[in-house]
Amino acid sequence: KGNTECVITAIDLYMKGVSYRGIADSMKQLFGLKVTHVTIINWVNDYMSRINKYVEGLKPNVSDLWNADEQFIKVKGKEAYVWNVLDNETRFLLASNQSPTRTYEDARKTFQIAKQTAQKKAKTIVTDGAFSYERAVRKEFMTYENPKPHYRYVSLNQHDSNNNVIERFHESFRQRDKVMRGFKGNEKQYAENFKTYYNFVRKHQELKTTPAKRAGINESDLWKELLEKSLK
Repeated sequence: KGNTECVITAIDLYMKGVSYRGIADSMKQLFGLKVTHVTIINWVNDYMSRINKYVEGLKPNVSDLWNADEQFIKVKGKEAYVWNVLDNETRFLLASNQSPTRTYEDARKTFQIAKQTAQKKAKTIVTDGAFSYERAVRKEFMTYENPKPHYRYVSLNQHDSNNNVIERFHESFRQRDKVMRGFKGNEKQYAENFKTYYNFVRKHQELKTTPAKRAGINESDLWKELLEKSLK
């Protein structure tokens, strides 16, 4: 029923925190188009999956210092976690992995995704004091040339390094979580959608550009161009 302008408007409003029903109303107000919230859900799921697949093939040029952390979310009223790995220099989100548990295996899986995205190993991984990271970092990043890749901070008094950059990212992610009042089973796809939005579309306030451009990816920050390229 819609066109490209309708679809990208729906995607942009959704990633900025508007509900599916609110977007359906906006379609009526902006375009005179009567669609249900189910149609909006289908648009977001279908076209964001295509865009996500397209940007996955774009390799970022990132630093050797990565920050890792997990954040608590609610899924159908139950506890779950989103694990994230962020490049310290470019703020490029290398991995976003959802799991119902908080284990060594979950941390290791997230690091494997980050290495695949970056196509390299970091020399230093900064985490908080959670013990699930210690063995996972050793397993995925320790080498004979780099025997101590893990920086584990446990106190705010440690001024030489901290996890502020990824904690600020979590605040951005949390804004959408508050609007949704918890996830209803779509948390894994939303994490992937937000990863694309954060890296390629949303301009970072401190960097004054997108993390993707800071990481050397010369790609448009417009939904329309990303969508058109993903459909080719």
